[in-house]
Amino acid sequence: MRRWWIIGMMVLPLAAKNGIVDYVSRYDTDETGRRLVKILRDRGIRLFSVIDHADEAKSAGIEMPPMKLFIFGDPKTDARLIGCAPTIGLDLPMKMLVFTDKKGKTHIEYNGPLYLYWRHRVPVRCERKLQKTLGPMLDDLAKEAAGIAP
Repeated sequence: MRRWWIIGMMVLPLAAKNGIVDYVSRYDTDETGRRLVKILRDRGIRLFSVIDHADEAKSAGIEMPPMKLFIFGDPKTDARLIGCAPTIGLDLPMKMLVFTDKKGKTHIEYNGPLYLYWRHRVPVRCERKLQKTLGPMLDDLAKEAAGIAP
């Protein structure tokens, strides 16, 4: 019984935020995005694509605040996680969304790894070391890009 209570206490906060980790950036959307790209390159993390949602909306005649989706990852890491739970391939490679909200604040958000592990039922024993390191790595990337890293 105690085990289920502990699991519930871990999952409830994830469900409340839909598994999204959010930081408010000290910079605008473009600068936060530039910083993220530089950090990814400096760490040797592959940037697969950047989707400029605002630019795409503009081409369709719709105005919206700045919003860019950064898709990045490490094929070796992704393959190891997909080997644990194939459906996690729906959420890989990793993504970070940088956008300006209605109040003019810039956010950087991503799906938290614990949420992804829960969503795709990744076994705890599978790639345990990788599971433990992915969260802090993503947190560091987001905080550094947002200018809030120590």
